[in-house]
Amino acid sequence: MTQEPEIARSDKRTRALTSEQVRDDIELIVGLLAGKDKRAARSRAILTFSALVGAMSLARAVSDETLSHEILKSVGGLLKNPT
Repeated sequence: MTQEPEIARSDKRTRALTSEQVRDDIELIVGLLAGKDKRAARSRAILTFSALVGAMSLARAVSDETLSHEILKSVGGLLKNPT
């Protein structure tokens, strides 16, 4: 995914395409989650997607490679085992 700040300043068509892609990505994650409560699954999917995008953005933004790996590993680990 392109850097979010640039997308936020893009034209309507680009933002519409981004919205469609985000919806599709969230639905993909919903389909991977167990459970019958659709609302809870959608909320969890949004949380998961947001955490992944944020982690990737931060990991790319920092110059410290160790910190970058720590960000990715921490978020990934907490998403797999939230307790």
